[in-house]
Amino acid sequence: MRASGWLRGVVILVDLRRRFIGAVRLGAVIVPLAVAAVLAALGSSITTATAVLVLVLVVVAFAAVGDRVAGLLAAVSSGLWFDFFLTEPLRQFAISDPDD
Repeated sequence: MRASGWLRGVVILVDLRRRFIGAVRLGAVIVPLAVAAVLAALGSSITTATAVLVLVLVVVAFAAVGDRVAGLLAAVSSGLWFDFFLTEPLRQFAISDPDD
């Protein structure tokens, strides 16, 4: 009896995951944009390494909640927005310093 209750909970979670995977994938593209914009607004009060770690946490969160595609989308989006908002020249998809 107890195993069937546990199994029923797993089935419900898998069904919810399938139902909302599109929303998770969309969030995996949009949330890194918002996080990078907020980090850019904080300016010099945070280091580049801190910004990278925050964006990595976003990627890990979407990979854990979603699927591999959501994790990949979050990783690509984080990389693009890090380049756009947090590396010189700012607000361009270019990197002038190899250390960045």
